[in-house]
Amino acid sequence: MRQNKLLLMKSMRAFGIVKSPHLFIRHSKNMKMYPSIRFTRKDAEKVARLFDYSASTEKQCHDAYAKYKNYIVDNKAPRYLYIVRCGDSELYKIGITNNLEKRLTEHQTGCPYTLKYVVWFEADLDDLLGKEISYLETFLHKNYQFRRVRGEWFNLTYSHLADIVLFLELDREFGLSIQSDDEMAVYFSRLNSDAED
Repeated sequence: MRQNKLLLMKSMRAFGIVKSPHLFIRHSKNMKMYPSIRFTRKDAEKVARLFDYSASTEKQCHDAYAKYKNYIVDNKAPRYLYIVRCGDSELYKIGITNNLEKRLTEHQTGCPYTLKYVVWFEADLDDLLGKEISYLETFLHKNYQFRRVRGEWFNLTYSHLADIVLFLELDREFGLSIQSDDEMAVYFSRLNSDAED
């Protein structure tokens, strides 16, 4: 059993998806930069535990390795966390996908308003199974549940969007691609004011 765990860990390390759990605990000192985000040390520890296989049974390790191989071969793991805007409204969808173009097309089907990406974030290369990005999608849904309109659609302000972007960029160290400067005005303003301090 120990040999299988070591094989799993070695294989996953070879692809750069396993780090020491403490590296995933990045509870930020900059929480004042994104006041609507309530990411606690407990959340950070939960993310760290997603990558800890040390207490796993042989079957769990075998299943994780099989899932890992399938995700790599079939490119099924979610790689992107995105925010889509519905028309000119304040309705935004927070979701995850492994194919941005296909996902937007799926959402656009049957929707009478034009949907567009505001911003998307790429998962860390250490997250090839999409564990952290999936956790963070769920976290954001819970964090903004008081703004939920329906399902994964939320009534958000530009300030909320700035909080999400700053949190994922600075605290979680995700790469990002801004697709719409208008919605990111508050984000750019905060970056500029922080640089001046």
